[in-house]
Amino acid sequence: MGCFHVRQSTTLAGAANHKTDAIIAQTHGVQDAAAADLVRWVQKVCQGGNVKCFYEEGLSSNISLAGAKRRRLRDAFEASKCVVAAASGRAVAQAKSPPPLSNEVFWAEQHRKPIVLIYDPSTPFKRADWEAEWPFLFEKEELLVRYFGRGHDMCKLEVLKAVQQALTGKKTADPDQEQHATAESGSNPAEVNHDDDDSTRLRSEGSSPMDFKAAIALLEEIRNAKAPELEMQA
Repeated sequence: MGCFHVRQSTTLAGAANHKTDAIIAQTHGVQDAAAADLVRWVQKVCQGGNVKCFYEEGLSSNISLAGAKRRRLRDAFEASKCVVAAASGRAVAQAKSPPPLSNEVFWAEQHRKPIVLIYDPSTPFKRADWEAEWPFLFEKEELLVRYFGRGHDMCKLEVLKAVQQALTGKKTADPDQEQHATAESGSNPAEVNHDDDDSTRLRSEGSSPMDFKAAIALLEEIRNAKAPELEMQA
């Protein structure tokens, strides 16, 4: 996987006093360049989909933190509604024994916080072994996302759908089904309120106010216009 140079981080000032949609991390607290690259891509996808997220270089996925830095990460975790984790497939495959989970994933399992797991099949990822060792990562199939190339809009769509599922506990409706339901009810689409519950709105600091469903509809339109082709990963 090519290196994706992103230094920007979505940080929280006084994280304990703010609500964040997702905290992004690797599944394990080990060095894995491919997983770190995937984490940065996930951050950009979430920001583009108006998901308020937390990720910070040097802090996220770091299990050696202590003192104020560990407290800062813990505050960010407590302020978030779910964890979006990139599988550290290569590091796990190379380890002689199961490596330690990242703080974010470990805490999420402790507190039963939803975890969206994103894995790259071009890196070693033996699902049977992972499921036997960390079964909590596979409790909800709809929160498991297969990464198949950062250039494909459908891949971004699947990530955003899984995050929405984790945040609301409800599967994202197919845009075509929504239009059909609206036609049957005789409602004017312009009058349908998709934001009845403010707590489920996906917002991103410093981004345009396009809501999650609008982002999903746009990506669906792009997908229908041109089917994605699988990329060969180095």
